[in-house]
Amino acid sequence: MDKAISIKDMSMTLTSYVVGQKDFQLKDINLEIKKGTIVGLIGKNGAGKTTLINTIMNIYKADEGKIEVLGVDNTSKEFVDTKNNIGVVLEELGIYESFNIENVNKLMGYAYKNWDKEYFFNLLDRFEAKSFKAIKEFSTGMKKKLALAIALGHKPDLLILDEPTANLDPFAREEIIDYIYDYTREEERTVLISSHILSDLEKICDYVVYIDKGEIKLNEEKDKLLERFAIIRVGKEDLDKIPKEIIISQEDQKYYQELLVTTENLPKEFKREFVTLDEIIVKLMRSGYYESNTL
Repeated sequence: MDKAISIKDMSMTLTSYVVGQKDFQLKDINLEIKKGTIVGLIGKNGAGKTTLINTIMNIYKADEGKIEVLGVDNTSKEFVDTKNNIGVVLEELGIYESFNIENVNKLMGYAYKNWDKEYFFNLLDRFEAKSFKAIKEFSTGMKKKLALAIALGHKPDLLILDEPTANLDPFAREEIIDYIYDYTREEERTVLISSHILSDLEKICDYVVYIDKGEIKLNEEKDKLLERFAIIRVGKEDLDKIPKEIIISQEDQKYYQELLVTTENLPKEFKREFVTLDEIIVKLMRSGYYESNTL
């Protein structure tokens, strides 16, 4: 088995009980995540990232299709044992606010067969998150660090992280991203990480999955994505030298035209600008390119 997560033809409806608010749907989700990779899950707020993660963990029940996690059907009895090898950070910590970290350590010791107390406290030291106050007195950032330490405390082979760096300062974010990267040095360890901070994902991700309105619109190897598309700046007089079929979007600036292009058949005379994953994704999605092309 070389897949950490396999989703085939999965759909589900999340019923809204709010008057005037529509139900949310995940539609025809097909996704395979190879072992030993880091996959970034991106999309706008409300696009379906958290819903997808909750469905993978069987917190939400899929209406159709099949989900396997570490080779086990996520609706089977065996999945309970499989969770001993999965570390999860969800939007909510899910721990009593009156608990302190000693209480958390004891609770996790009961929850996970391979819970490592020493490793857990070492992580809290490293993240500068060791405090014996009640969790309700923790800052939002401290709660995020605690959540990650809990997810890692049993040394799982699969990490599923929903916005693990949200509300952290840049230094703390970099430290946690570096640690996640280091953690996957062992070949079998896999990470699915949802984040709206694309600069964090660009540092560590092997693959990028973009979800919009409950549908996966893009699933691409990050390096190939950055190689496949480019931003160039040209004067209006040079526009005719660019093959029209490679132009995805065009923005009129004061002294030049800024183009998002596919690099195949791009004339060598045109210099590619330095581009970030954030810029590529935003321009691709604004252009509607994915609606008529398979990425």
